[in-house]
Amino acid sequence: MSYVLAVGYALTSATLSIANKWALVRFPFPGTLTLLQFGFSAGAVRFLKAIGVLEADFLSFTKVRQFAPAVIMFYAAIAANMRLLSKSTVDTFIVVRSVTPIFTQICEIIFLRADWPSQDAVRLCGVALPFPCSMLGHIVASTVDDQYRSCGFRVS
Repeated sequence: MSYVLAVGYALTSATLSIANKWALVRFPFPGTLTLLQFGFSAGAVRFLKAIGVLEADFLSFTKVRQFAPAVIMFYAAIAANMRLLSKSTVDTFIVVRSVTPIFTQICEIIFLRADWPSQDAVRLCGVALPFPCSMLGHIVASTVDDQYRSCGFRVS
């Protein structure tokens, strides 16, 4: 069952990235698009709760205050993702999202004193290392070669 959920999540995430990129091409306002998506999600939950398909807790100020930091961080991450997606290609967006957990783990080790990952995880990082190296190669090539064209970010 967990494999089915993992595959479903991967397909949904990849499809959503492509759909958001398409939407941003047609409607180039990432903040408004995010607000519309969140509003539709909230409306869908209220509707499904009203017809009895979904159980949802009532919204109270105490719960809002308790979850506010997580919600703010989630919104900041979504806003950053939408901004990146609006300025780059889907490929660049996927690479950046794929490399983010590596930097998160490093910060957890440094700031939260988390344990070092297992050797298997370190080997997996070795597999993922070519992606940031490829991004660095694109940046260097675009600054050195005037004829080089890249569809992602350009560092000047």
